[in-house]
Amino acid sequence: MSDSLNTLENIIIERKSRNSPSWSELQRTIRRNERETLEFLVPIFDILNDIMRRLEILEKINLGKMA
Repeated sequence: MSDSLNTLENIIIERKSRNSPSWSELQRTIRRNERETLEFLVPIFDILNDIMRRLEILEKINLGKMA
């Protein structure tokens, strides 16, 4: 997996694992924004990860044909 995908995966994991109480309106807003960001990032990560796996398979097939 590329460094960018690893970084994105780490961000997603870190944000999913956050569990701090939200006492103020600002903290609640921040938490809501983080949830919305996760809802946006997770499908993108899944698609990119799937594309990377497919490209790896295609590279292996092409290398097999060349040998």
